[in-house]
Amino acid sequence: MLFMGEEWGATTPWQFFSDHDAPGLADAIRKGRRGEFAAHGWGPDEIPDPQDEATFVRSRLDWSQLTAPRHAGLLQWYRRLTALRRTLPDLTDPALPSVHCTFDEDARWFVLRRGQVAVVCNLSDRRQPVPVEGVPFDIPAASATGFTFMPGRIELDAESVVIARLL
Repeated sequence: MLFMGEEWGATTPWQFFSDHDAPGLADAIRKGRRGEFAAHGWGPDEIPDPQDEATFVRSRLDWSQLTAPRHAGLLQWYRRLTALRRTLPDLTDPALPSVHCTFDEDARWFVLRRGQVAVVCNLSDRRQPVPVEGVPFDIPAASATGFTFMPGRIELDAESVVIARLL
């Protein structure tokens, strides 16, 4: 699920805002937000007033960001991933028994396998091999060009992901 500009890495904050004329409702929303954020250690001055128009204005997306290469590239990546859901049925299979995850917290890699598709993530700051069950034969999407695949593993650049089809 993507929300309000995430698909292009929008830098504008999303702050909850409301526009209620009923004073009791507006005050209840303010009080509820303060209580919710206070439970997470926020001070009252740090919590945006949902009824303040400035909260709404700060939350407006800056659509001009789409012309910047970083934002446009991220949007293209999300579009490609969305298209893969239409072309790789394993990505949309709702059967949870078909989902298998492996990871190494210390090495900082994660593999989500669903049918013949594996989402292989290298979350570390160095290039490394990540074990996969099966033989990769196709890479429908990759966040970087620095990867090598071979039976039983895919070597990925730092902080990258590969979506692989496996035998």
